[in-house]
Amino acid sequence: MESINLFDAKNILERPQKIIFAECSLEYLEKHYNDTRQILDYSGIIFRNKELANQFNKLPEIKEDELVHMDNAAVIMFRDLGSGNNSLHIRSSQIREINGNILVDHVTNYRRWMSLRILRALGYYDYKDFTGNEIIFDRFSGNGSIQISKSRIDIKDNRLQLGYIDVMRSLDIGLYGNGGLVEIGEYTTFVGGSIHVTTNGKVSIGSYCMFSHDFLVSQPDQHSIFDLKTHKRLNTGKNVAIGNHVWIGRYAKLGGG
Repeated sequence: MESINLFDAKNILERPQKIIFAECSLEYLEKHYNDTRQILDYSGIIFRNKELANQFNKLPEIKEDELVHMDNAAVIMFRDLGSGNNSLHIRSSQIREINGNILVDHVTNYRRWMSLRILRALGYYDYKDFTGNEIIFDRFSGNGSIQISKSRIDIKDNRLQLGYIDVMRSLDIGLYGNGGLVEIGEYTTFVGGSIHVTTNGKVSIGSYCMFSHDFLVSQPDQHSIFDLKTHKRLNTGKNVAIGNHVWIGRYAKLGGG
């Protein structure tokens, strides 16, 4: 399979044939379909459960084995880790087969998160979603997960620039506004923790750093404080800058300033 190093979700709009590949809860799929059907020209839908297809304007059903034979098509892939009768699943081998022929987007469940492992499996190392949030990463190692979570589905123009990092357990990067920036240098290691950034905020982490487990790097304050007379917020977020060769111990919490 030829690797696609750049993915811009808006490219889907240029494809003459639009397909939605469902691998999510019915509730989330229905909401996204209703929100986007005026923007995306859905031409078909893929389900394992035919009863679900009847709820989406009777879109024609496309069989899974037909995907690999289609040209000039776009697939929006939803992923949901929940279980239940309304959940649908796809195997990693199917992802590789599908991506060999058609454009695949990675849109996820109600938490609005994106997994870098899925992006890497798809060959996307420069990824931009519909609202201009961009993820650029080199490589990463370790057995942990790296996920990008958005507080709202419509936040926009955030940028993540990640070097070659190692994650042992998990790293969650939370986006809580528009125009935020997270930069991580080369050969920085994480056991497990979270990084939060809000509107126009910046978190910069250098190279050769070591982060233990259960850490929190938060550019915004967790709760807003307002002046009773002016009604203006007093504790606006401040940027976070961490240099090279820095060790962050377990349970450490770093704020902006």
